[in-house]
Amino acid sequence: MQTRRKSMLGAIALFLCAAGIAFYTTHKHHTVVVTRTAAGFIPKTVLIHRGDTVRFVSTTGAPFWPLSDPHSSQGISLAFDPGRALTPNEQWSFTFEQAGVWNFHDRLLAEMRGSVLVEGEKDESVKNCLSSSQDTTKGYCWATEITATIKQEGLSAGFDSVHDYYETSLEFQNQCHDVMHVLGSATYSEYKKTGTHIARQETSYCGYGFYHGFMEQMLVELGRDYLHEANSYCIGLLIDPALPSRAAGHSAAAACFHGIGHALLDSLPATIWGNDKAMTAEATIECEAVTDEPQWRVRCVSGVFNSLSNAEGSKNYSLSYSVSDPTALCRTQKAEYQQSCYNELAIGYTHYANYSDTEALSLIAHLPGDAKYWSLMAYFDDTVRHNLQDKTLAQLYEETVAFPEEKEREAVIDGVANALSSGGKPGGEYLQMLTYCSLFPISNARTHCYRRTIDTLSALYSNTALSAICKTIPVGDQAVCTSSLRTKNL
Repeated sequence: MQTRRKSMLGAIALFLCAAGIAFYTTHKHHTVVVTRTAAGFIPKTVLIHRGDTVRFVSTTGAPFWPLSDPHSSQGISLAFDPGRALTPNEQWSFTFEQAGVWNFHDRLLAEMRGSVLVEGEKDESVKNCLSSSQDTTKGYCWATEITATIKQEGLSAGFDSVHDYYETSLEFQNQCHDVMHVLGSATYSEYKKTGTHIARQETSYCGYGFYHGFMEQMLVELGRDYLHEANSYCIGLLIDPALPSRAAGHSAAAACFHGIGHALLDSLPATIWGNDKAMTAEATIECEAVTDEPQWRVRCVSGVFNSLSNAEGSKNYSLSYSVSDPTALCRTQKAEYQQSCYNELAIGYTHYANYSDTEALSLIAHLPGDAKYWSLMAYFDDTVRHNLQDKTLAQLYEETVAFPEEKEREAVIDGVANALSSGGKPGGEYLQMLTYCSLFPISNARTHCYRRTIDTLSALYSNTALSAICKTIPVGDQAVCTSSLRTKNL
């Protein structure tokens, strides 16, 4: 079966595999050969040092054109391009004089992709990447440093690096979901050897991106015939002693199943590329084969739509957004899957079209029925999470109460709560959430905010810790907090 992976995430995942990977981390300059084969570029990702050279060759017997992505996830200014298609027997080389991360593809068949991670001195890759990045996917700016650390010092040191970046960089906190994908991919390799879970608090950081990467890597390596093992791992998280509560285990399992959906769409045969209905239908059928539990099926399918939205935004798999009706596909889905479809496609399209807040909210307002409330929550979750340093809690409050409908305000509160819980400093995220709630006057919105806060924090804290948190809020609101906690524990 012919397969490919998303440009950066799949490449990073394969980078961490034992097979098909090239590491060149000494200071003596090397030349690395990347071969364009019928199955794609081999190796798909190389880690080299600044000053090393990559030589592109082909074994396909057809012309090829290795070209850096015009809009890579980091917006790196350096580009490489031979300027024309190469004949089957030609070779072409490029020397990387700047540390950072570059994605590339074959201009003659854009589905064939790869990545070059250029290591420099400590933190050099991060600094170069951030200084030239203009978009909101800066998380991969740390990928080179984290992966180099894992290779040289081991997985535990990789977790330590993530912890240190999170503690010292607000920008990392806002963008680290994708980096956690990388760490999850690396951890799968360890799990494959030992069969044990990694008992680190960092696995819950950044919206559980760790489990997304872990499951994607499992399915990249094992294929669909091993979905039973994937299901068993996800279910095992429900009682994982490394997680602080039952709610935390539930959230981790949900993220784990979401990761399965990611991998399923990203491993579909090329014969149905370009047909969004056929691709989502096949991936959905496989999600339903993974588990009989409706809640986990929904989470798996949410990963399918997330991957679809990513593909449409980057025009992978011969897909692209329908400009006239970007969420048309959602109306054809089963009722239980429509929320994740609207959330992913609507929000993904606002990024793709570079919409302003006004334009994005106008698109969302015209979605049918409850879809506008689902997508409103997702929009604020997304925008607040990636711009925590740009908005004060008072500004978020003013934006919330500006919506005239109660259901709209509650949707915004839900999105803000999700963003603050996943983007806030671990151990202190609840302070921002409770402060945000306290800005509302006594009202349904204030009550909803505290209830949503407890619901969200229950995935991060033990019941004992949540009880202590309830005691820190104004006395008049403590009954709402403790009542929500009791309800959550039933």
